[in-house]
Amino acid sequence: MNRIALVDPSGKAVVFSVAHNKIININITDRGLVHQAQKIEQLNLNPATIVKEFPDLRGQSVEDIKREGVRRFYEHISKMKTEEELKNYIVDDLTRKHGYNCIGFQKDGFRFVKYKKNGRNNILEHNE
Repeated sequence: MNRIALVDPSGKAVVFSVAHNKIININITDRGLVHQAQKIEQLNLNPATIVKEFPDLRGQSVEDIKREGVRRFYEHISKMKTEEELKNYIVDDLTRKHGYNCIGFQKDGFRFVKYKKNGRNNILEHNE
């Protein structure tokens, strides 16, 4: 099982657990309290970014925009063929578009690997 750890704009830690190319669990930590097995609808996505990416949602309520954005995000990642592709998309989409910060990832139960941002061009690099 692989894990991808991010921090959302409000400071909540979000950990995706991925196995067999599918997200099997999402843990959201708020002020040290872990809420196990959260639904993907709990993701904090930016409504302005969702409308920019999906103009057909313009004019709907913020709640409807967020709900539909999360649904389309999940639909897109469900079609991914490899765990590496899934991990890269989640990290890139949530950090670049929605203001999340990537902490790092854990692959196959091995030690957690941290990411750092390259200050020049904001590309995530592996931190050895």
